Amino acid sequence: MTETLNTQTETETLDENSDSRMVEQLESTLTEHLQKLRDYDIDGAMPLAEEASRLSQDIAGAGLFDKAEFNDERRRIDDLYAEIGLAITGKRQEVSDKLVEIREGIETLSATVDNKN
Repeated sequence: MTETLNTQTETETLDENSDSRMVEQLESTLTEHLQKLRDYDIDGAMPLAEEASRLSQDIAGAGLFDKAEFNDERRRIDDLYAEIGLAITGKRQEVSDKLVEIREGIETLSATVDNKN
């Protein structure tokens, strides 16, 4: 009976370590993803977004963020997702602003060429 309890305790410890590693990996992946977005490295950010999505699904499926022991990690991860959303929105606005500048430049160039003809 004692051997069964020891085996059960060891298995629970391994599961808890695995859960913790999965949550740590998500946090690390999101941090790296955010940095890639800030650096305009979309090619580097896309695989990280896919990895974060997979990890998030696994974590949600296991109900890890329903456990009180992961409250701090859940808050940090929520904050990272919020920062990623802001970074994407900011970059989208920057790209939009650049497109407006390019269009204005093309219109100016076109008007100049038309006036010379």
